[in-house]
Amino acid sequence: MVATVRDDPYQCLMRKIGYSVGLETLPDRVIELTNLYVEQRELNYALFRDLVTIKFQRNNERSIKEFANVYGSLNLLKLYGKKLRVLPNLDTLSILRQHFTDDQKSFTSAAKVVLMESVLEADGEIFINGLAADFDTMRFKTLLESMIRIKRERMAKVIKSPRSALLRIYDIIDIKTQLSNKRSSSGEQGNLKQSRFGRRTEALSKYVRRITPLSAKLDPNVDISNHYLEEVSGTRKKWAEDLGLFENGHKTAIGFNLLLALENNLRLKQDAGCYIFWPYSSDLLKLRIQPEEIDAEDLDQWKLLCAIAQGVGNLKVAPYDDKADYIDVIDLLRVFHGQYREGNKSLASIRHQLPLFVVHPCLVALYVVKSRDIPPLPQILDAESKKKVRKVQRIIIRGTEGGIIFNEDK
Repeated sequence: MVATVRDDPYQCLMRKIGYSVGLETLPDRVIELTNLYVEQRELNYALFRDLVTIKFQRNNERSIKEFANVYGSLNLLKLYGKKLRVLPNLDTLSILRQHFTDDQKSFTSAAKVVLMESVLEADGEIFINGLAADFDTMRFKTLLESMIRIKRERMAKVIKSPRSALLRIYDIIDIKTQLSNKRSSSGEQGNLKQSRFGRRTEALSKYVRRITPLSAKLDPNVDISNHYLEEVSGTRKKWAEDLGLFENGHKTAIGFNLLLALENNLRLKQDAGCYIFWPYSSDLLKLRIQPEEIDAEDLDQWKLLCAIAQGVGNLKVAPYDDKADYIDVIDLLRVFHGQYREGNKSLASIRHQLPLFVVHPCLVALYVVKSRDIPPLPQILDAESKKKVRKVQRIIIRGTEGGIIFNEDK
């Protein structure tokens, strides 16, 4: 995926969203966001502010930041003060919206595939275990606590020194109760008196000052509060319902098949019954960890999307045929590139390549809507790279899986 700068590189070891505001009616609101982006061919702070305050009816500055935090976790957009940057998943949705201009039903189905990927990448270990437990509080608690214990044990085997690093990892691979953030009907916080200046609620620099003694011991106990489970179950259950994975207190056939695909294709299910979604291999390597050292699969975005396609549409990746020219797939990628450039008027002139982190979800979502097996894109690109005359060429984009460019002559 797109390179992300984190305060702590070990943060990727836990897939969870820690925000409580902006999570409601997720698919509908993300589709509204996409429609705005496609209509305006840009997205800035003023447009996003109006969307949150008018369309979503959250009339305060704090809500704008909280929605941006959630959408940042889902790789849709990022706020830097009053500046806004569009992230890859919103560009992906923009391409699909343009592709299904007059077909709202097909676009909604495609958008849900992209959102499943976003949710699993950002909140996978909470969302998947909740779905596996049918969001039953006690079963959910058991699965999450097992997941945390297993991850900590495996990390302890590969992180030998310094001890402070392992203490920090234990702190990351954890679930802590969040403070209540209840709001009044106007969207303002009900318990805190509003003042001219914001209130600092944590240390000035939590990464500079060591807050644990050198002799601190690793605590093997894991105890997730019922308060956290009650707060989280509601939002995740609603996501699952909106995405067609959960209904009337139980997993739907699609929800069951998705879990089965994650288990069989990606080996996420553990012997203890919980699901562990380790970081992609490219992120683990940045931590100098090989996937096999923690008994993890070699994971990447393409493999996740193919598992989603199998779970949602009972689709598989078609076998590569070395006699086929795959011109229809390459032409489709050309269309995607044109829509990628057209979707953002201020960046159109510099979007010479199409990133793979945009190509992958566009292609998979489109074929899921068509109920057709997924083209073997990695093999197609590899084969094309060996030809003397190439219609499409894979290139390096630093910090990502790369991208593709097209020759002028078809």
